[in-house]
Amino acid sequence: MQKLWGLKLKNIEVTVEGDIDSAGMKGSARVRPGYKKIRVTILAETVVAPEMFQQVVDLAMIRCPVEDSVKNAVEFDEPKIVIHQVKE
Repeated sequence: MQKLWGLKLKNIEVTVEGDIDSAGMKGSARVRPGYKKIRVTILAETVVAPEMFQQVVDLAMIRCPVEDSVKNAVEFDEPKIVIHQVKE
């Protein structure tokens, strides 16, 4: 059994899924290439009360840099591309 912020945790599984219209990725100017909605499901096996574990999850979501970046449309720099051609 592992500990997460002091709480005993037997197992945790996080599933992320989303809704997307693939036409945007295929070049359609009418459709955004990004996700329309993202859902996260957390399945936890723990010996602590569900209410206590929920408090930990709530705190983690408040501090989650990924969720914050998605919700607040963080500025995105173009990728720096470095290509090294090698001999066969």
